[in-house]
Amino acid sequence: MSRRSSNKGAADKLALWPMWALCGVLLLVIIAGITRAILDERPQPSDIAVVELPAASEIRFQSADFPTGELRQFRISGSGVLLTVKRLVDGHVHAAFSSCKACSRQGRRSYARQNQLLCGVCNHPMRFENDANTAREANKSCPLPEIPISEDGGKLVIATKDVLKLRDQALTK
Repeated sequence: MSRRSSNKGAADKLALWPMWALCGVLLLVIIAGITRAILDERPQPSDIAVVELPAASEIRFQSADFPTGELRQFRISGSGVLLTVKRLVDGHVHAAFSSCKACSRQGRRSYARQNQLLCGVCNHPMRFENDANTAREANKSCPLPEIPISEDGGKLVIATKDVLKLRDQALTK
């Protein structure tokens, strides 16, 4: 009689294999989802070189040497401030902080890909606040707080001391 009860127990275990297989598949899906979420949280690498500048200097460049659509990034030493400069299709050169309000508040970093700056939070291309060409896409992209550029003898100048003053104002409004 004990032999029959042991055979019955083995048959019951064999009948439950689909449930165990389903539990295993569900566990794999959960682990894959968690892994993907963790990997998405990591900062994305940029494909644009960042030029390091001393805090007391100015960013100067020839207006004519700045091609349309080319994105350049500068970091001000000691402050951690990252700037983005780009000539847009309207012909004007725009400068802005390389971080939108959402990135700043959440401590996320933006990243550059194919001459576009992408938000570290929503992963959409960010736009310059005064760019009329992307105003219609405003609901899909984060605005970058712009920095004024002056002109001095055919060169475009961004004063880093002014940038440091504007940093706190622009990102906390």
